[in-house]
Amino acid sequence: MSKKLKFWTIGGSLLFSISAMAVMLYFVTHKAIAVTEVSAEQAMLHADTHSGETIQKPLHFTQKDADGEYLYIPLETGISADSVSMENRYLDREVWVYIKGSTPDFYETNLLYGNSDGIVSAYYEAANETVILKFQLEKVSECESAVNNGKLSMYLKPPGELYDKIAVIDLSVSDSRQEEILMGVQEALKELAGLPEVRIYYVYSNENKLTDAQKAAFMKETEADFFIQLALNESEDSSLYGIEAYYPGEYYIPGFGNIKFADLLEREVTTALCGRANGLYPASQDNALLREAAIPSVQLKLGYISNEDEKVLLKDPDYQKKAAEGIQNALLKACSEER
Repeated sequence: MSKKLKFWTIGGSLLFSISAMAVMLYFVTHKAIAVTEVSAEQAMLHADTHSGETIQKPLHFTQKDADGEYLYIPLETGISADSVSMENRYLDREVWVYIKGSTPDFYETNLLYGNSDGIVSAYYEAANETVILKFQLEKVSECESAVNNGKLSMYLKPPGELYDKIAVIDLSVSDSRQEEILMGVQEALKELAGLPEVRIYYVYSNENKLTDAQKAAFMKETEADFFIQLALNESEDSSLYGIEAYYPGEYYIPGFGNIKFADLLEREVTTALCGRANGLYPASQDNALLREAAIPSVQLKLGYISNEDEKVLLKDPDYQKKAAEGIQNALLKACSEER
């Protein structure tokens, strides 16, 4: 090979390597990184919002890019996607954004811009070393968000645009013993990997006690496809045990209706628990929330707390996790049935 040809070969290789590196660095620094969504419990790890007094200040918006799809939130230099998390407080119609390491007064002079439709009010506060942006929404919304090029982009959309099916889960609780067990099942269900095509909303919360009317309104607003009410049985006869499903008979739903959903749910949970299925029963006339739901709805009683042996099982976290897995399996099959 001639010296001239070797020179051009080496030079071309270097030029290609430099160009490839530049392209790679561009995409690394400009790619959008999705923001992690956290639960209320996880959010407390980011900021202790109950320690000391906090002062809320309003967030300010400009009309720049107001006709677009996204709301843009500027971020301070040095703030990465790892420092940003989001909590969808859907029972309150709020979205909270946690920005760790941000300067408290940054948003006094740095304005938000883009599409702010659906936002009723917005303010921020500082807690420890975290700035929390709080958005009050007109209605329940899902939020897609990403950090890109020094800003956080948010896109609010109705749940039905993001998920094929929507399920609402409630707890029917009469005392602290039942609440402890049923909350354990609910938390176990939240911790499962989840179903990509199904969004599960939980309308029973220690922080936010909704009335039955509010729960019914929530189901209507989210256009829910399924409703499950978890409960426990109790009887003076301590020998009774097993799983029972109760369905509303007022509404006839063609195809996959209340009875089929009740049968599926009882079967899947009983299988997961290796338990005993006692059968299907019409729901009590006192359960207006269940009776008036116009979607496939079931009250699932997971066992008898009055039976000492079954109570021990119901309080076991592993048993609660298996019950949650059975519920999730039932929802997956219910989605297939409705297609």
